[in-house]
Amino acid sequence: MASVLGVRGGLSIDHLVAVGAPAAYDQLGGPGLFGALGGRLIAGSTVRLDTGLPDADPRFETLFTSLGIDVSHCRAVADVPRLWILNAPEGRRIVETAPPADVEIEDPDENARVLVLGWGSTYGPIGAACRALRQRGLPIAQAHLRHLAPLPANLGTVLKGYDKVVIPEMNLGQLAHLIRGRYLIDAVPFNQVSGLPFTAATLENMLEDVVKNG
Repeated sequence: MASVLGVRGGLSIDHLVAVGAPAAYDQLGGPGLFGALGGRLIAGSTVRLDTGLPDADPRFETLFTSLGIDVSHCRAVADVPRLWILNAPEGRRIVETAPPADVEIEDPDENARVLVLGWGSTYGPIGAACRALRQRGLPIAQAHLRHLAPLPANLGTVLKGYDKVVIPEMNLGQLAHLIRGRYLIDAVPFNQVSGLPFTAATLENMLEDVVKNG
């Protein structure tokens, strides 16, 4: 008969920095995670975890579920601590960062079903395109990320409140890939790698099609 191994401990999102090695950002961590993983190594045991699962990052719950770890005793929390873990020959230092700020949404009528998520230099043309569409009676929302590490605490909740999330980028879609992996949503990438910035007209035409046709 299988025994039940109870594990209680906190979770964290870790940014790992070591001398002479590449940095690794947004890694799942915390005593609760490592305790549960260690418990799985005990033959004939079922691991039951008691911790706070963050709404802002579903990767924890997805991982635990895929590994057969019982999360029925876990509770929902908004987010978990963000830690910088610095490893050097002199020793290890752990620094907790300030809680990430919320992302702000521009959705004047609060009835948009399409959200345009931007970062960096896309702010201007995205804003102009969204304003033009609203003036023509097409509801659309806009959000802009000022920082990618850490991502805003409420970003996951915001993204899941829209039917479509479009991410225009001046690259091959790095942010869209990150958003898909982190929040498990089917973000729609719109990429341009010609070396020229987006024009508001180009984005307006593309976004009009998404709003009208999904």
